[in-house]
Amino acid sequence: MDLIALPRRKELQSLDRYVLVHLRVLEAELLSGVPYRALVNAMKVAGFETPTLRSIRSAVYRARKKRPSERASAALPVSVPTFASPPRPLSEFLPEAKSDGAVVGRLFRELARPPAIRGESSDLLI
Repeated sequence: MDLIALPRRKELQSLDRYVLVHLRVLEAELLSGVPYRALVNAMKVAGFETPTLRSIRSAVYRARKKRPSERASAALPVSVPTFASPPRPLSEFLPEAKSDGAVVGRLFRELARPPAIRGESSDLLI
C-alpha cells in the first residue's frame, strides 16, 4: 500500500480547509500517480478519523474551484509601488470640463434631437 506523508491536521480543522491549504502537495502526489485510495490512509495518519474516498475527491474538487486561476495570480503585483511624491489627482490630466449637469444635458439633447430634414439619419440610437 502507498503511504504518503502529509502534514498534521490542526485542531478542529475541517477536511475542506485542510485540502484547500495543502492543495499543491495533494495535487503533486496525484500527478505523480498516487491513487485517491492512498490519500484516504494518509488523511487518517494526518489526524482525520474517518475520511472517505468520496469526501476527499469532493474536497479536492471544491479546493480547485476556490483557488485563484494561475493567470490571475500571475497578474497580481508582487509588491505595491511606493511613490516619491503623492500621486496627482486625475483632474490634472483631463481637460477642463463643464459641470456634470451641462455634460449630461448636452448628451441628452444629442440623443433627443430629431433626424435631419434632408433624410440623413443623425439619430445616435439607430
